[in-house]
Amino acid sequence: MLFMLAGWVSGLVYAFVIYTLVACFGTIGKAMTVIVLVMQISGSSGSYPLQVLPKFVQVINPFLPATHSIQAARAAIAGIYQNDFWIQMGIVLIYAAIMLVIGLIMPKPSKFNTWFSGQLERTKLI
Repeated sequence: MLFMLAGWVSGLVYAFVIYTLVACFGTIGKAMTVIVLVMQISGSSGSYPLQVLPKFVQVINPFLPATHSIQAARAAIAGIYQNDFWIQMGIVLIYAAIMLVIGLIMPKPSKFNTWFSGQLERTKLI
């Protein structure tokens, strides 16, 4: 049940992060979301051990939400030791709180984002 809880909480937090970035930054938020996704896939130590990844990836690893979701899932599978599951889930929820603050501070795209979206629409590529 803890494994399912980790998946549910992580999925909701990731959806919240994506929604906030796109709502606040428009088209640029979509690009930011893709960059964060690519960084999480390679840098969250879910695919490869952290020790074999490049130094840059090792440095950004603790700041990626997927790192903490993976640690929580591992704790749910292998057993909880010193409340590591709940600590990791708390860290994942901190990302939701950060996105809430960003969403409240920047409720709509800036003039640059509006201009950029207009230029992108003008190209008729998207």
